[in-house]
Amino acid sequence: MGSDGSLRGFGGGLPLKAWLLRHEGALLHL
Repeated sequence: MGSDGSLRGFGGGLPLKAWLLRHEGALLHL
């Protein structure tokens, strides 16, 4: 949750998208 706050602090859509892509990738790896 802390990381989410940091991303929101950046106020960027790209970092969020990158995080989502990495998260989806992790799920696919599982």
